[in-house]
Amino acid sequence: MKLKKLLFILISMLYAEIAFSQNNNIEIKADSLNNLLSNTNIVKNKIHYLSQLSNLYLKADKVLSMKYIEKMKMIAEQNDCETCMANYFHNLGIYYNTYEPSIAEQYYLKAIQYAHSLNDTTLLTGFLNNISIYYSRQGNYRKSIDYLNESLRFIEEGKKELHLTSVYVNLASLHNSIGNLDSAIYFSNKAIPLLEAKQNYQHLAFVYSNLGLIYGAKKQDTTALTYYYKAYNNFKTSGDTSFTALLFENFGNSYQKLGMKDSAEFFYLQSIKQSDIMNDIEQKTLVSFMLSAFYYEEGRYAEAAKLIEQSAKNISLINSLPRRADAYMQYSKIHFIEKNYKDGLQTTDSALQCAKNSQDYSLLAEIFDMYAKLFAATGNYELAYNALNTAGDYLDTLFISGESKMMEELKAKYESEKKQSEIDFLNQQNTIKTLDLEKSRIRQYNLLILVILLFITILFLTLFFLQRTKTNKKLALQNFKILSQNEEIKSQAEELRNVNEVLNNRNEELAQLNLTKDRFFSIISHDLKNPFHSIMFATDYIIKADSTEFDVEQLITYIKGIHQTAEASYNLLVNLLEWSRLQTGSIICNKELTPIDFIINDCMELHAEMAQNKNITIRYIQNSGENIFADNYMLNTIMRNLLSNAIKFTHNNGEIVIKTSKETNKIWIEVCDNGIGMKKDVIDKLFTYSKNQSHSGTNNEKGTGLGLLLCKEFIEKHDGKLFVESELNKGSCFKFYLPS
Repeated sequence: MKLKKLLFILISMLYAEIAFSQNNNIEIKADSLNNLLSNTNIVKNKIHYLSQLSNLYLKADKVLSMKYIEKMKMIAEQNDCETCMANYFHNLGIYYNTYEPSIAEQYYLKAIQYAHSLNDTTLLTGFLNNISIYYSRQGNYRKSIDYLNESLRFIEEGKKELHLTSVYVNLASLHNSIGNLDSAIYFSNKAIPLLEAKQNYQHLAFVYSNLGLIYGAKKQDTTALTYYYKAYNNFKTSGDTSFTALLFENFGNSYQKLGMKDSAEFFYLQSIKQSDIMNDIEQKTLVSFMLSAFYYEEGRYAEAAKLIEQSAKNISLINSLPRRADAYMQYSKIHFIEKNYKDGLQTTDSALQCAKNSQDYSLLAEIFDMYAKLFAATGNYELAYNALNTAGDYLDTLFISGESKMMEELKAKYESEKKQSEIDFLNQQNTIKTLDLEKSRIRQYNLLILVILLFITILFLTLFFLQRTKTNKKLALQNFKILSQNEEIKSQAEELRNVNEVLNNRNEELAQLNLTKDRFFSIISHDLKNPFHSIMFATDYIIKADSTEFDVEQLITYIKGIHQTAEASYNLLVNLLEWSRLQTGSIICNKELTPIDFIINDCMELHAEMAQNKNITIRYIQNSGENIFADNYMLNTIMRNLLSNAIKFTHNNGEIVIKTSKETNKIWIEVCDNGIGMKKDVIDKLFTYSKNQSHSGTNNEKGTGLGLLLCKEFIEKHDGKLFVESELNKGSCFKFYLPS
């Protein structure tokens, strides 16, 4: 579960947001700020002191905090100060993020808009950090990361280190929350030397705490404990005890996973004790639920019940929706252990309401898994099955997200290799330029020799002729070398062009292979897996159910459903194997003369029962009556898929017409229905590998879109072509021709 991650995201990011004091000397600080405020006439300084006063009273006195914000607005309007207005909206965002998060977003965005118009990167990076905190508290981690990346871009472009450390820490926390553990470690390690240089022990403690969470997620809890102890020592050095309650909870979680129950209980109790000292109701509520579940597992029911009674009434006080969802889930687990399924369903409903808009697929999968357990325990197996499927879908989304990250890494590797090729090419260009310079120097040298020879000619005519002969030989040799070098350069340039052409061809092949692979994995991970889930669930239900629960007719209905699912899976597997053989080139087209009527009649007989189940009439209008020169197996596959699709997308009591006709050297075959039809944009994507064009039939029959791809490629292997005509709600007609 990601409770620990969410907690430290919300805490470790706080030091990027303007902090408020929790010390007992608020009034002393307030007096100091008010003195500074009254003794300055500089507008921006006034805004700065009012902002600090507002944040100082943010938790202590919300009314007074808002009064200081209103004074900021008054000064900004009186002095027509856009920078002041930006800070005013920013403080409103901080205020409502604490008391009314639903409206905080608009004020943060308004502040960012002002900072953009002012082109003030210092303001902008701070504002971007704070709206990132807002989105993380709402569970929208992707959007939070986007804003932090934008902030990091401004920092790097301006070469300013202000906010850089907090951006690294926040990016580490957010990547941790969405499972990018290596990225989280990377950004944490970027932040550590900056914090050590500043001797910022408090924020070092945050980073070490996050590293502990990351290694805990990697199931390296011994390493996690090492970082937690480092965090504790840094908190102790800094004198800050406000976050030790959360740190003690993380100690407890790691010790519990290592099976060290006494140590786990000790740290959970220390967390609750520290939460009382800091008056942190949220933290105390969450840890109390965790400890109560721990007590139930240990059989200590009286202690667990006492904790639950104290904590249940405080769940609604938790501001963070993901944290509140986690608290409800802890409560649901306790209800399940107590066999109090009714209250368990209510608390699970509450958890779903809090988590439904988040991108925490692991949390959502856990919620629907709890639904499945509760529904199964109350005998509602259909709802349990649906909940289990939903949980599986969220886990599939996590799996696909992991594959997407792997593809991004491969893409980055490819880009790196591509850049290296460009560097090599540039080096080659530099070599050519160097040769040109050398050639120029040789020409200058030749000119100098000629001048000397002319001078010598005036003085010594005889010596001139001897020297000229000798020099001409030397020049001839040098020119020969230069010509040889020029030819070598031309040859190298031609080789580079050839290499670039080969690379481009291979890149196109790689792109096509990636599309094919993605399509193949998509079918296996979804369409081929889900029917087996249905079969397993149905058979498990039949096996475990009391024989008196249903009669023979009900049992036959279940068996028919299992048979239909198995038959659909078999047909999908056949198409999948044929398609994979086609992609690897292992299918050979063996053409022979075959009666077309025989193929069509055989296919109609094969699908007669399928059509009869929907009371669909299949008519065959014969106009050719001739043999066709084709691969018998491929032609059977084409007709089987086209007729199966026509039945699937035709309503009950519908009609399908098969026609054959002959043109010069061609046999035309048509399969037409009066079913649901298609829009033009759907037709345009029917034969695209990169899109999953699967649609359910009129009786909710499942498909993958793979059959039509097989038909198209088999027809093209016969030098034929497939055409599609369709009109929405009127039907579709698939026509193709083969050489006769």
